[in-house]
Amino acid sequence: MCNMPVQSGPAQVVRATRVVVWDEAPMAHRHLLETVDKSFRDITGVPNVPFGAKVVVMGGDFRQTLPVVVPRGARAQVVSACLKSSVLWRSVRTMRLTSRCNMRLRGRVGPAATTARDASAEIQRLRNFVARWLLELGDGRLDVDRRSRVSLRLPPSNCVSAAAPHAVLNWVFSGLASNYSDGQWMSERAVLVTTNKNVAELNGIMAAEFPGENMVCRSAYALETESAALAVPVWSTSILS
Repeated sequence: MCNMPVQSGPAQVVRATRVVVWDEAPMAHRHLLETVDKSFRDITGVPNVPFGAKVVVMGGDFRQTLPVVVPRGARAQVVSACLKSSVLWRSVRTMRLTSRCNMRLRGRVGPAATTARDASAEIQRLRNFVARWLLELGDGRLDVDRRSRVSLRLPPSNCVSAAAPHAVLNWVFSGLASNYSDGQWMSERAVLVTTNKNVAELNGIMAAEFPGENMVCRSAYALETESAALAVPVWSTSILS
């Protein structure tokens, strides 16, 4: 159970609480939820009701990231760590959102989402494709090649060669020379990569594309007095950086 004495201040807060909201619950290991459940039962003195009769509203999507287990954990280990494998699941009442569309894409799908700044037919087509593809992916309705290491494949018309980073940047930031000072335009574009090495490479390419000269801003920390240094024998990496 949690290290929370029954007569402690936090325990009093638990007893006074009527509703607990747990966001992204499917990402949590079931042992975490079961630990909280046992602690609530002990603190409230209601041992036979899940979470000590407290209403727990858990939000999340099982089609997204599931609990992270040991490195390179097998599928069976991930499923075993999932909330649906817990004894608590039989007491859960499932309620679904009425909208089937990803909330992040809802405002970007359909003719009404087209703006004067970003009204090209190609962008709109891609937005509609991504919205549909995400739903099909989550519902397991995409074609899967289980014999290949790459089980999901995107249509070639929606892909840019990974061997050509300039092509990716030119597509995402098309019109950079005339829009680089527009904060709204820049905030609507991003490139996601997998490693810090890729980040450094793409940042270097992008920095060279901006008009004007590059400027490197450096910073350093300095102690006001020598006694301050003696008072803290070990500096954390966040300070030294």
